Amino acid sequence: MDQMCKPKKKEKKKSKNLKPHLTTPR
Repeated sequence: MDQMCKPKKKEKKKSKNLKPHLTTPR
């Protein structure tokens, strides 16, 4: 359960980081 929660948190952080990055240059 800990392993599944760890990768899920990393994917959420990457998605949030990719959204602002793509919206900033645009």
